[in-house]
Order: sequence, then structure tokens, then C-alpha cells
Amino acid sequence: LDLRAEVTGGKLEARGRLTLDSLELASGGGLGDQFLGVPHQLVLAAMKDRRGRLALDFTLSGDVDDPHFSLNEALGKQVAFALGQLRDPRAIDALTAALKDASADVRQKAAFALGQLAR
Repeated sequence: LDLRAEVTGGKLEARGRLTLDSLELASGGGLGDQFLGVPHQLVLAAMKDRRGRLALDFTLSGDVDDPHFSLNEALGKQVAFALGQLRDPRAIDALTAALKDASADVRQKAAFALGQLAR
């Protein structure tokens, strides 16, 4: 975990990167083996680098007096991008649902990923 945080005037701005090496998920069968309708092993493979590491860049920001922080947007963008890289039609439903995400960045990545699938 690499994290650079700054608090100014009660506002937190923390940018970081979480790197997981050799992450594997156990197979349980059924829907537990899927992430957004796509086999989780396929999603992980698309998100890992050549050395098998999964790096997730994120930003946490908000008011330290009301600490409701979330990694959902950062993760959503990276998953949408990875699903597009897969070019697997099983990702269409997940990416279509992501077009309704609250984050404009997630919606943009999902739209781009759907375009990748159309090629």
C-alpha cells in the first residue's frame, strides 16, 4: 500500500495505490465465481499486469468530521476498463448497468469499454 494523505482545513485528500501480488480467488461454483456476470478469474486476469500483480489506484477525499469515504468509484473505473479489454460479450450487461453509475468517470469508462466490445 502506497498512500499519500494530506488534511487541510478538515478536508482529507489521500491518493494511493494498493498492489496485490499473486491474488487468487477460490472457486466456489455458481454465481460466486462471477463478478458482474463475468467469471471472476477472467476479470482478475484482465486487471493484472504481466507479473501477476493487481494494482488499484484510488483517491479518498472528504470531510474528516464526516468520514464517509468509498473506493467504489476508483474500483468501478478500473473494472469497467478491464471488462472492455476482455472483449467478452458476457460483460455487456455489467457495462450497460455501469452507464447508470453516479460517477461520470465510471460511465465514461463503461461507454468506452462497450465500444471496445463492438470492435
